[in-house]
Amino acid sequence: MTSNQKTRPVGISPILDTVVVGAGFAGLYQLYKLRQLGLQAIAFEAGGDVGGTWYWNRYPG
Repeated sequence: MTSNQKTRPVGISPILDTVVVGAGFAGLYQLYKLRQLGLQAIAFEAGGDVGGTWYWNRYPG
């Protein structure tokens, strides 16, 4: 292997163009728009599911 060759540990996904932090309404829309532009993007969410405010605060109705 030459010194300028980049290696990636097994199980790591390909290089990303951008990362979106938060999968609430704005985060999901941003992810959608970035992918429309052809960028490799991923979103990370602290909660167990997407939704942001609607995940953390269960509103009646």
